[in-house]
Amino acid sequence: MNDNRELAIKPIMFINQGYIGNLSQNWMITHYYVSKKITQNILYSVYHKDKSIVEIAEMIGVKPSYVEEEINYLEVNGFIDKVSNNKYQTNMLIHDSSKEIIEKNHNLYQKCATDIIDLYIFKLIKQCKEIFYSNNDKLYIPLNDYNFFLWSMVTFACLYKLEIPFFKEKLLKFTTKRKDGSDYIATASVNRNIFFSFNDSIYNTYPSGMMTFNDIRIWQFNCAKDNRINDWSQSLPYKFKYLSIMKIRNERIQHEDPKPLEKMLQNNHFIANYNEKEYVNMLISKLSVEELLNLLPALPDDLVAINNFIAEEIFNQSKIFYPNHKHKLYNAYCYNLLYSDQVVVRVLNQLQNNNTLKPLTEIQKATLNMILFIN
Repeated sequence: MNDNRELAIKPIMFINQGYIGNLSQNWMITHYYVSKKITQNILYSVYHKDKSIVEIAEMIGVKPSYVEEEINYLEVNGFIDKVSNNKYQTNMLIHDSSKEIIEKNHNLYQKCATDIIDLYIFKLIKQCKEIFYSNNDKLYIPLNDYNFFLWSMVTFACLYKLEIPFFKEKLLKFTTKRKDGSDYIATASVNRNIFFSFNDSIYNTYPSGMMTFNDIRIWQFNCAKDNRINDWSQSLPYKFKYLSIMKIRNERIQHEDPKPLEKMLQNNHFIANYNEKEYVNMLISKLSVEELLNLLPALPDDLVAINNFIAEEIFNQSKIFYPNHKHKLYNAYCYNLLYSDQVVVRVLNQLQNNNTLKPLTEIQKATLNMILFIN
């Protein structure tokens, strides 16, 4: 950014806005706070170098009064910090890169995915067959479709069983406690066309994670493999409460007018039809999250060594795109490699390419990689 008005001439835009940590009960995600173009450019303008309100206004080409209003909003909600001399610094992890580095990282992610398949996924598949046939009273699988079940279980296992606790704890030390009660690291990527040449299955503004609504929990992983609408309201709790009661208790929820709710669920394919019979189109587990995870294979030690080797390579060749004061955070981020979105989607791609995971219908894609856990 040598030109003081670079962002006014060529503004940036964020994609893949996410979080690492825990959301509050109102599920106000990163995208909610930083969706506006002016907000994103303010954040990017003070990512690499601290600036005053006047300096920010000059760089992005707007009046200082507009910048001050946005700065106050971002500061209150934990996305920007006031540092010395009335200057500001972004409190986010913003990813950027070059075509050369993206290609190098892509090859490393591919290698990591291959190693995960060789050392873990084949064991997982064997275990999934046992779970599929022996837990019929604990798991509801739409149309009893093993392939649909396997897709979601592979993703679920990668995201939770491939965590290395030491590195996860190290990363979570960088979270920010926010006004709304959440505690997370806000993340985003700068929208460069070069990202999509190797990451077309990854980027999605709708975040993944585990959500809790009293006695039910919903897990979901979102990527280009599914066809869900990028709308956080897709996860409103009453929808899933309705589904759990409808399927498990075989009754309609007491509601002033259930028809609009049912229509919404049908339009989103949470409720579908097969041979003129209505069914719930989502994996539902009476097992708790912990009980289901306990049925899955443990993380192999060999994968820990692979994680460390590849993570160090990725960090060393990518750190030039991050400000010095973010290097410790980015290093911790890199070492949580095995269950990262970049690796998990490549595991799915490779399993799809070798026909271990078979094609899905458009209706199945609507609830792919979602599990509803009920008490």
